[in-house]
Amino acid sequence: MLSFDTLKQFCESHRQGIDVHDEIGYLHAELSTKMHKIKSKVDSKLSKFFNGTTPWSPQIQTHRDRIDYWHSILRAKTGVLTSKNAIKRLSIKTGEYSGHYLNAAEALAKLKCAWKEYRAAKKIANALRLTYQEELMSKKAADRKVTTEQLTKMMIREERSRQEGRDSKQIRGRNIKSPVLKAEVTNFITGISRIVETQEEIVAALLNPTFAVSLRLLERPSAYPL
Repeated sequence: MLSFDTLKQFCESHRQGIDVHDEIGYLHAELSTKMHKIKSKVDSKLSKFFNGTTPWSPQIQTHRDRIDYWHSILRAKTGVLTSKNAIKRLSIKTGEYSGHYLNAAEALAKLKCAWKEYRAAKKIANALRLTYQEELMSKKAADRKVTTEQLTKMMIREERSRQEGRDSKQIRGRNIKSPVLKAEVTNFITGISRIVETQEEIVAALLNPTFAVSLRLLERPSAYPL
């Protein structure tokens, strides 16, 4: 169980020369497992929102914009109140400007054609999405001067770190950079001392064999320790 007393006991053991590196590692592994279980349990009870079954890509968006454009034109031609500014924006996005010069029947034919093209594009929507993602990855990799595989691993690590931070903040009511304890860290080699106040810095100091750590209470980590 992670609590202030547990962390204080580890610090006292470290000051007495007892190796607590394995215990701290096990404690963090246990905390990570608990956070994952709690998150999975909460997610299973949340409402599910389905935003769409068609993977997005610029090509799919173009077809959708064309359908919206011809639908708006048909509404305007049949006397339904329609925003002219919306039609103008869709004209710029799709590059279509012939709608104002066609009658209702011709606009309906254009709308049917747009729907037909969209249904054909939906059949290869997954391939279009994958191609779009690969292009984005290639551009980002070129900007960072790394390979696509290296960039993928970097993004996975960054997302994992962000998720762990969000989980820690949600469960404990604060993140690992919030003040938890006030600790005086002394380097055995240089003799320089400094004050640290966050869980992240305290754990890093405890895992470094060149530091001696002395703790004094600033505030308890959580009203409901795990």
